[in-house]
Amino acid sequence: MLEQDGQSYYVELRAWHSHLDHNDDHHQNGHDHDVLMSRPLVSRTKPDALKGLMSTDYAISLSSQHPSIQDANFLWDKFERNANPLMKIDFDWALEQVRSKSTSFEGRMGLQDEDHAFVFCLYLMSIVTIPDHECLEVLHQPQQVLLSHYQAICEQALSRSNIFCITNVTVIRAILLYIAASIERLSIQSLFSLMGLTIRNAEKLGLHRDGAILGLSPAETENRRRLWWYLQHLDLALGVRCGTTPLTLMAEWDVRTPLNIEDSDLVPRMREPPPQRKGLTSLSYCLWTYWILSQQREFFKDNKGKLGITWASNINLSHARKNALLDVMEEGLNQNFLQYCDPIKPLDIIIQLTSRALICTFRMFTLHPMSFSGSTDLTEEERHSQLMEAAIKTLEYNIALNSRTEIQHFQWYINGYFQWHAFISVIVEVTQLKGSPKAQRIWDLLSNLYTHNKNLLELSEDRRKLHAAELIINAWKARQTVTPSAPVPLCISVLEPLLSDHRSRIEHVRSEAAGQPLEPVMTDEDLNELLGLEFQDIDWAFWAGMK
Repeated sequence: MLEQDGQSYYVELRAWHSHLDHNDDHHQNGHDHDVLMSRPLVSRTKPDALKGLMSTDYAISLSSQHPSIQDANFLWDKFERNANPLMKIDFDWALEQVRSKSTSFEGRMGLQDEDHAFVFCLYLMSIVTIPDHECLEVLHQPQQVLLSHYQAICEQALSRSNIFCITNVTVIRAILLYIAASIERLSIQSLFSLMGLTIRNAEKLGLHRDGAILGLSPAETENRRRLWWYLQHLDLALGVRCGTTPLTLMAEWDVRTPLNIEDSDLVPRMREPPPQRKGLTSLSYCLWTYWILSQQREFFKDNKGKLGITWASNINLSHARKNALLDVMEEGLNQNFLQYCDPIKPLDIIIQLTSRALICTFRMFTLHPMSFSGSTDLTEEERHSQLMEAAIKTLEYNIALNSRTEIQHFQWYINGYFQWHAFISVIVEVTQLKGSPKAQRIWDLLSNLYTHNKNLLELSEDRRKLHAAELIINAWKARQTVTPSAPVPLCISVLEPLLSDHRSRIEHVRSEAAGQPLEPVMTDEDLNELLGLEFQDIDWAFWAGMK
């Protein structure tokens, strides 16, 4: 249990446990690095989900809230290209029927409340995937304006579907789209709570039981499997961000993973399921995420819940056991997915790169000083070297994901899974290396990262990006004191003016908001104190996005 601002929080992340132990020692020694690392430039919180439910206006016609036919078709096109391949919560032929109705004036009038909710949430999801410049060019409004507009409409539509007592899987799908579209915009705790409500309703509809056991048709069985597994995937993603193991991860549900088939292989009139395809299909990315989820579930079940979702960072598990689990996971990924990947297909590229990044990330957690279980085969120097190699390779895979033109339409999704632990680890390392020749590799890495991952330059939307930029600038200042003639890295040339402009705007906000309590800007003196930081000084929960 943690306490902050007079409120108690339950957190399972094992790195937090070690961090708190170290933190007590550091406070006794007068250090307050963890506070500095998590101090926001200007205090702000994300809004909660479904606030619009409290202001529902039943006089508003949902049919009149749809965009123009041209804009609706544009949003459907973007959803089918940018979002649907990563979600697949309904068959393509079923979505086509909904699209046909929602893109005609007559069809819209015949939509039920739950259908309106699904379509509006689909539009919200679609807008998340569209770059701001394209929103301006085609929809003639900034992305943020469109997101706020459609969020309000989604909440109006969902309020009429009685989300506390759901009787239709269409509403479940609508809420999943709403949550997936809101992860970066709304508070994680409120979305996690909404997910809990949705899962309880899904259980009431029997989605936690496999359709074959219930005697349902192959099409309905497969449809329910896809929906349930995506529910679990999204629930786990939210749980990780909240630092809490979702209860359904350990529950005794029996839904089988979806079949490895194309949507066209299965039609409603079939009485027997089609044979699974060998190799990858349009569903394979989803099956990849579900396979990883199933492995976590197996680890959890085989060890009676003792490993949890953070087994790689469980200090009570031997290093040899962790490596054995990693070998099982890596072999399974190779056997089930990687051997079939076509390096020119977008989804296959994502599977390849994210699989490698995933293994590196797990490897990094097993070697982290706060979770390393000890090994007679590794010296401390070897452990640290392997840790940094895993962190560097994780970021190199991120650079590859961001630089491949074939997957740019999935950029919205890739940005949401940036590995902050690897990022802050290399920043700590380059800070300590200062003028060492080994530092140049990391400076080149950081420059490539900022070149290809433009999302990191949006300092105002995520305070982690701001703090990382400040730490990098100060790490460079430390190197200059040792090697003044060192060439300026590209990332420094980009970040220095960006930070200067950001601070100027914040100071302007301060002057306009006289009398309002705002937390102070991190000063050079604060950052100089951070130059001596170690891994145990880092507030890892902050960098994991839990705050």
